[in-house]
Amino acid sequence: LPPLDDALAAKVGQPNLAELKELIKKNLEAEKKQKEERRLEVEIIRTLARQSSFDELPPVLVESEKRKMFAELKASLEERGLNFDQYLQDIKKTPEEVAKGFEEGAAERAKSALLLRQIAKQENILNTEEELTDELTRLKEMYKNAPNIEERLNDPALIDFVASNLINSKVMQMLRKEMTS
Repeated sequence: LPPLDDALAAKVGQPNLAELKELIKKNLEAEKKQKEERRLEVEIIRTLARQSSFDELPPVLVESEKRKMFAELKASLEERGLNFDQYLQDIKKTPEEVAKGFEEGAAERAKSALLLRQIAKQENILNTEEELTDELTRLKEMYKNAPNIEERLNDPALIDFVASNLINSKVMQMLRKEMTS
């Protein structure tokens, strides 16, 4: 391992070791806070789901969630530099077996999506054009080096996805506030 000194800090874009340590500390604290917020959100949704009654979920909704979960797994592996086919070989499963393992989680996610959508409707939670434009601009900046980002951010399906995520965030913010006050 290289020595922990100002030279190492400079290699990773920090002026000195003290500032590198401070940056790492802030990042760890932010990550811890995000994990706790996510845990709280999951608990809120699970509690609401247990208290709600659902008709049988449409299979197409569960299948859609399974496809999303599968795509998220592939993207997560690729972000870490792992090959999906090699991953399947390592865990000794087929893509179908992996997707089948998503069944319960997909049903839970579908219920969560329905709950959030219903709450947003009841509470009249909407996005403004400005909020959506700001979020698309933020994503454009975040992924500025991604191929075809302009084209992808103009895709109506992606715009709908971003709009839904914004509304879901507003609903979760409202629910967190209600549950913690």
